[in-house]
Amino acid sequence: MATAGSKYVVQRLDGVRRANLAVVSRTIDRLRIASQTAISDETGLANGAAANLLAQLRRIGLVEDTEIAATGTRGRPRRAVRLAPRFALAVGVEVSVEAVAISVCGTDGAELANSYARQERRPDSLPAAVLDVLAEYEKLLGANGLPPLTASLVIALPGLVAAQHLRVPPFGWTDVLVPDLIRTAPPAVRRLAFLNDGDAAVIAEAALRPEVECVAAIHGSDGIGGGVSLNGRLFSGAGGAAGQFGHVVVETGGRPCHCGNRGCLCQYVSTTAFAKDVQEGATLSALGHRGYAAHLATRARQGDSAVLTLLRHAKTRLSQAVDVLGAVLSPETVVLTGNLAPLTPWLAFSPSSWTPAQEYRAEWSRPVVSSALGQDSVVRGAAVAARAAILDDPLGFATA
Repeated sequence: MATAGSKYVVQRLDGVRRANLAVVSRTIDRLRIASQTAISDETGLANGAAANLLAQLRRIGLVEDTEIAATGTRGRPRRAVRLAPRFALAVGVEVSVEAVAISVCGTDGAELANSYARQERRPDSLPAAVLDVLAEYEKLLGANGLPPLTASLVIALPGLVAAQHLRVPPFGWTDVLVPDLIRTAPPAVRRLAFLNDGDAAVIAEAALRPEVECVAAIHGSDGIGGGVSLNGRLFSGAGGAAGQFGHVVVETGGRPCHCGNRGCLCQYVSTTAFAKDVQEGATLSALGHRGYAAHLATRARQGDSAVLTLLRHAKTRLSQAVDVLGAVLSPETVVLTGNLAPLTPWLAFSPSSWTPAQEYRAEWSRPVVSSALGQDSVVRGAAVAARAAILDDPLGFATA
């Protein structure tokens, strides 16, 4: 039997303390400014335990003291704490088929710096891409005068992300070992992790809607991806393959898809499909997928009949996929992100538009809305995930 001084018990107690530090950190984050009494009330921790945990968070620099104004006309303000913005950096990265975007946020979630650069040459391998990202991150810190704090860095990719392996078919990168990639990170990057781009998008959208139980994101890049958030947690499915809404079949025996099926949504609703339908491959190449989506939106606003017809047909296909999504998951809302966001005025719809004869179908039809983050949902979602890692283990990012 283990004794109080055994290594097993010490490790177990340390784990409990780290878990309690995470609870307190997340509570402060949720309340923004929190007194010790409020922390005790919210967490159920005794005042003494809350005080002890707060003292440790002060020592490592995660929180800083502030005040809450007195509620009455008399009395001194109450002491409180808030997250220190420069404890550690939360870094989100999106590596897409055409560009690398980086968002650097403070511990409080405020964005401190960002960059977006189209890539003329694709890296030969994922390890090479990670090294390029780390170099761009260092340059971004220097250009914005940011100190080299400890960091949590999450890279979002258009591929399947599992605990030990990565597959990025658009780049031809298959069966890349995650532990090998993590070892390339410099000492200041205390955590390096990877996400599917659609998963990153839904993390960002769910963070904007903390009261919503189930959020689905349909993400447009060169094709269509997506993600699902249940009760604020990412639902990745077996092998990280959940949320691949681009491969919902919307036409039996339809256009062939690289996945091996025919009639997948991405063959009808994506910048690649749009450019093919109107024979504008050269325009797509010149503008890139991001620019081409904005270009189509501009033409739609100007009343371009070819573009409006294209988007009307795309809306029909999209509604077919959303019906499937609604019947399986019944999300409260479906958000169009990435390169679909600029086109949402022509693709969005609401169940209220159904006729009485379609009432049963309306039970699983869900509103389709635009992302408030526009085409930046992936990089911001990666930053949200990076920041969550800091709050979940603040001791892991302490400098002393």
